[in-house]
Amino acid sequence: MLTRKNEITLNTETGKVMGEKSLKCRKAELATVENTCEIYPRLFVSGMAANGVAGAYRMGPVFGGMIRSGKKVAEQMLQCIDTEAPIYD
Repeated sequence: MLTRKNEITLNTETGKVMGEKSLKCRKAELATVENTCEIYPRLFVSGMAANGVAGAYRMGPVFGGMIRSGKKVAEQMLQCIDTEAPIYD
């Protein structure tokens, strides 16, 4: 909806939400962390949502990938807060 209504481009291969693939546990576990990122200024995805946006395997990540994804996105958000001016003054 964000890309359609606001005509923005996301930080993905296609610039849009790519949709998830089905079950591949090991690949999904690794991709969950790899795809955790800021997809638009101050819009972050993590966990299985990151794989859905990136077009990776969604089904499979349980604890390891989800925890590492959460840690990664928290670090990215803190860095964003520390380095950028507030959205609202």
